[in-house]
Amino acid sequence: MNYIFILFMTTMFATIPQEEPLKITYNGEQLTTINREMYFMPIFDNAMINHEDFNQLITTMEQKVYQKPKNAYIDENEQIIPGENGHTLDKEQFVEQFYHYFFFKR
Repeated sequence: MNYIFILFMTTMFATIPQEEPLKITYNGEQLTTINREMYFMPIFDNAMINHEDFNQLITTMEQKVYQKPKNAYIDENEQIIPGENGHTLDKEQFVEQFYHYFFFKR
């Protein structure tokens, strides 16, 4: 019985595609490198995303990309120092690009 399970598991994992890793960069800095296998969850003959791991990736990327906005202020010489915009992860765009990599890029 154990041999059948091992054979079944081996067959399932043999369908994991082996491609180039996805390098996630922000402002020219590489934040992380991922492989499809890291988020692969085999369901019969279909590739599915392990959403628990994927949600953790999104949280990590949000933390790495987030930059708090800075308010404008008046300095000691009564000059207006302009504020700066903050940055946050565009989750919708990130998910769309990740899904494209995961399901379509071969």
